[in-house]
Amino acid sequence: MLVIFSISCNSQNTNDAVTQANDVQKMVKENSPGYTSASAEYYMKAKINGKDWAADEFMVKDGGGIVGQTKDKEHIRLPFELRYAKEGEITNFQSNAADIYMNDDVKIWGGHEGKMKFTKVSDNYAEGKFYITGTSQSSDKKLLITEGTFRIPITGK
Repeated sequence: MLVIFSISCNSQNTNDAVTQANDVQKMVKENSPGYTSASAEYYMKAKINGKDWAADEFMVKDGGGIVGQTKDKEHIRLPFELRYAKEGEITNFQSNAADIYMNDDVKIWGGHEGKMKFTKVSDNYAEGKFYITGTSQSSDKKLLITEGTFRIPITGK
């Protein structure tokens, strides 16, 4: 009976430690500058080769891009500079490429074909849409990203 109690207590302590570690990681992530959890208010979504894709979190960095990332570490980085965040402004990826990482056999894709357009810009957020054809030097395959949309927080406008 003592052995069962000891195993049970040890399991409880392990569960408490795991729960506490998860809580600490969550707090650090929520308070890390630049990262925002996706929500109904802020998001990045698209179809990739016809399948729904949505970022679980994203980072917006003036001059560094808009990066949407899933829990599986797939990500799409769109070029972004605050000074160009104006309604109707179009970014052509031919001269300023998008970067894409997917959990597929190619992994790293270059997004030199496609465009991004800001559809609404306010003092504290921007909305837009995008499409990309991803290519890779290591494969003849193409990655088709369509129906891309985003709504991101912005500051400094």
